[in-house]
Amino acid sequence: MKIRLYDEYGALNSLPVFNAFRRGLDHTGDSTTDRYDDADVVVLWSILFSGRMAPGKRIWKKAHADKKACVVLEVGALDRGNSWKVGINGINRKATWPKPFEENRFDKFGIDVKPWKDDGEFITICTQRPDSTQWPEHITIEKWVTDQIKWVHEMEFNRPIVIRPHPRDKHTKWDFLNQFNNIFFDPPQLIQGTYDSFNHNETFDRSWLVMNHSSGPGVQAVLDGTNVVVSEDSLAFDMDFRKQSNPDRTQWLDMLAHTEWFVDEIAQGIPWQALKNSL
Repeated sequence: MKIRLYDEYGALNSLPVFNAFRRGLDHTGDSTTDRYDDADVVVLWSILFSGRMAPGKRIWKKAHADKKACVVLEVGALDRGNSWKVGINGINRKATWPKPFEENRFDKFGIDVKPWKDDGEFITICTQRPDSTQWPEHITIEKWVTDQIKWVHEMEFNRPIVIRPHPRDKHTKWDFLNQFNNIFFDPPQLIQGTYDSFNHNETFDRSWLVMNHSSGPGVQAVLDGTNVVVSEDSLAFDMDFRKQSNPDRTQWLDMLAHTEWFVDEIAQGIPWQALKNSL
């Protein structure tokens, strides 16, 4: 196969990942091309399409129109800054991921998965960027948050609600929260010395329930043993507590571990070889 890597549209931290993917092609018998028309597959960084990544939106739409496979590289959630998502034609649960093939792969991430908790001070609603491609175009953050708050009140959970906005959401006007009582606003804080990691676990440790549409906080909360309510687009959807309480996470962790890869594994072509089987 011929691969067009659009590393020029990647985030500042993407170059080592693109370079690793390029080296991995030597192990899979594939090659690169500079021409979209010659490519069987295109490779993009995320599908946020803002800032440096904005030009990638045209490639993303064209690839879908041409029914050309699009590999999406993205920041991982398991070992943020060290592991990277590698999927096809989407992100989160909408993407195609390698089918689990490596036993005990989750152990590589060194994550202490906490037992499910049955207590917690409050319910946390974690929002997403409304300008992200993973966010549904037909609904605003204001409407989504309002719906979540109303559902919590209907369920009579009798816990205060904490709103945890996305750290890069520059669009949402939060004054609509004034119509509700017992609502707290908790902007995430960047963890010193990191590129883009935030203090989510400090909030999750005190939460009984985390609500999220489809981004990282849903997954992080499950790993922390916190109940989640998420959409069908979330990688944490199978753990949604509306399905069952305290579900077994064994198979879920196995699946999750095959969505993220370390740079040396990407450079060996391991995730790409596994994904090729789905094309």
